[in-house]
Amino acid sequence: MIGDSKILEVNGLTKIFSRTTSQGKKEAFYALNNLSFALKKGQALGIIGKNGSGKSTLLNILSSIIRPSEGEVFVRGKVLSILDIGTGMHPDLSGRENIFLRGELLGMSKQDIQKVYSDIVDFSEIGDFIETPVKHYSSGMFLRLAFAIIVHLKADILLLDEVLSVGDLGFREKVKHALNAMSSETTLIIVSHEIHTIREFVDSILYLKSDKERSYVFSPKLDFPFDKFAADLSTIQSEEVKIYTAHDVILKNQKVVESDIGYLAQFTLEITSVSKEVYFGIQVFNDIDIPILTSVSQELKALEGTYCVEVSLEERLFGYGQYSIQCGLMFQKNDGWTVLPLSTEKMTISYGEKDSKSYPKEVFNGILQPTLDWKLTLTNSS
Repeated sequence: MIGDSKILEVNGLTKIFSRTTSQGKKEAFYALNNLSFALKKGQALGIIGKNGSGKSTLLNILSSIIRPSEGEVFVRGKVLSILDIGTGMHPDLSGRENIFLRGELLGMSKQDIQKVYSDIVDFSEIGDFIETPVKHYSSGMFLRLAFAIIVHLKADILLLDEVLSVGDLGFREKVKHALNAMSSETTLIIVSHEIHTIREFVDSILYLKSDKERSYVFSPKLDFPFDKFAADLSTIQSEEVKIYTAHDVILKNQKVVESDIGYLAQFTLEITSVSKEVYFGIQVFNDIDIPILTSVSQELKALEGTYCVEVSLEERLFGYGQYSIQCGLMFQKNDGWTVLPLSTEKMTISYGEKDSKSYPKEVFNGILQPTLDWKLTLTNSS
């Protein structure tokens, strides 16, 4: 039985899947193992961990999409979720029909849904397509409608899996304001790889580890060692990059860490054989994936060994908003230069959050809005 003050309680939750090894043998795989935690009304939980640590499995169990192998989940109240593009809505129904369907599933009357219907449509900004079946929506349109529904239908628990970074900056800001406004009445559970999102929204952290025991840490946000976790989260699998026939470069790690002046992007790469000159570079993309800045390092002398590359991304160079970073190599080949991305996985940074000195991007136009050195001289006092 769930405690009187708790809206969600997870006790000894275990989920076991069957997988086939490289030798063709079947074996049990623990996605979750003896997980326990509880949340009160109005709490906000951030679930973090490497890919494959069980984050999405946990949300699927909390959403009653899959059943646990062992343990119990007690929920008091109504649950709404956005776990992936296309989930939670009927593809053949229109946007309008899906609004009423989800409301009815939450136990709302048609009259109650009708009272907030116009607000949902206005919030979604897709009024011209509200009678169109959602299977014809783009991913952005779908998520606009999904967010509009969840912030107006007043569920007791909201589950969000890696979706707060989708959409243009203006709409993301609108969603953030709406979620903050309902935080005292709604329990929020967010899965995100973006540390700034976790820090902004949650008061508790559930860190799912990828070790053999599938251990975990459940902690108040203020007590959680974010610096240690950020390095763990941003570690990616090695990708071997062929440059020349006799030359390989392997990206072993990439991460971004906060610094006093913004962010520090750090990369670890290994040169496994000698070649001609190689340059390391990064590209920065804005929130609609347009490259806005490119910077190239000094030449790597192409000696065999492991290199640590760092580049400072000062907040004064960027305006308010969210940006992504991708690293790559530039090398000379056949009298020309070739740029080769080292990883398809981009890292995200954000400027202009709480306590930032950056002004909102909407004040002026401009892809880059650096803080330049200005000098004002009073030449004639009145």
